[in-house]
Amino acid sequence: MNSINKPWFSIHRQAMQTYLADVKDVMLFGVLVHVATANMKDLEALTNRLSELPATKTAIELIGLYIEADVLASLVEGPIAVETAA
Repeated sequence: MNSINKPWFSIHRQAMQTYLADVKDVMLFGVLVHVATANMKDLEALTNRLSELPATKTAIELIGLYIEADVLASLVEGPIAVETAA
């Protein structure tokens, strides 16, 4: 894919320059969509593990979105596939 002249190209170029200048100067965003009953222990456990890492400029934001299977089914058209961990 050719990124030259794409509207987002300058933003990504600046982000790459910032990262290359200091690889610890990053922001990490992640969203977990979990088909299950909400369980704060999931995020608490991850927060505890991340807090053990050395302090850096890196910013991390954790967001957990728990959706019951029946609610998810009502939000989408057509069938859904739910995967479970073995």
